[in-house]
Amino acid sequence: MTARFLAAYPRSGKVEAVRCAIRDAISSGVDPDTIIAAARAHADEQQGNSARYIAYPENWLERRGWERHAQALSRSAYDPEAKLKSAARLIESGNPVLGRHVTSVTARELVRRGMVTPDQCRAVEVSL
Repeated sequence: MTARFLAAYPRSGKVEAVRCAIRDAISSGVDPDTIIAAARAHADEQQGNSARYIAYPENWLERRGWERHAQALSRSAYDPEAKLKSAARLIESGNPVLGRHVTSVTARELVRRGMVTPDQCRAVEVSL
């Protein structure tokens, strides 16, 4: 399980700490497949970000990072369209603090699809 998680998660960490955090999560009733799917979704979301801006896997697990993706995961295995809609909402908010969660790759795709404008991206300090 630890190896599968670390293969899905976008940053390396302390293997023993990850193993303990996964064991704790599973013992509290979390489905291991949910953790793996959420780690993949998190990796997709973080694509293009520098590793220094991505939480260490043991910290993400201890903070129950998979819960952030739980609603989307319950609707489908992982819906890329939902990810784009969510990113568009962050940009449309006009708040640079929220905009920093959108990668330039995602922003370019949103502009290409006409979901946001280049000006909206610049307003929240998202590079294209």
